Amino acid sequence: MFEIIGIGACVMDTLYNVPSYPAEDTKKRASGSMQAGGGPVATGLVAASKLGAKAAYAGVLSDDVGGEFLKADFEKYGVSTALTETKSGYRSFTSVILLCEDTATRTCVFDKGNLPPFSLSDKVKGKIAEAKLIMVDGNEMAAAIEAAKIA
Repeated sequence: MFEIIGIGACVMDTLYNVPSYPAEDTKKRASGSMQAGGGPVATGLVAASKLGAKAAYAGVLSDDVGGEFLKADFEKYGVSTALTETKSGYRSFTSVILLCEDTATRTCVFDKGNLPPFSLSDKVKGKIAEAKLIMVDGNEMAAAIEAAKIA
């Protein structure tokens, strides 16, 4: 049984540390970069798992580089992907985030991708009914509303 099941945004973030924001139509060298999983639900599920909760993500992932990264990232932090569907031929939800050292601010540019909406299978519905908590974030609204009614 999963204690927490999350339905919502799951994003592959690419973060760049920059000393200051670049001017338009210029180049700027980053002082560092990394990839990380992001999105409100994904971040919440990882935090819950790190605190000892048995957590699962229920949603749609692509089989592209972003989707493979996100699935591996969830598994790295102990979040189950047993309730996800993997779809071929779609783009994952991705973002590029500039972290400005001078102002301690961030600027995010994102592409929601083109994955189809998540719909709850009978298996997922059964797991939601057993869970202690569902976590939603305003993405995948139809599935989130249906899950809330089940919970």
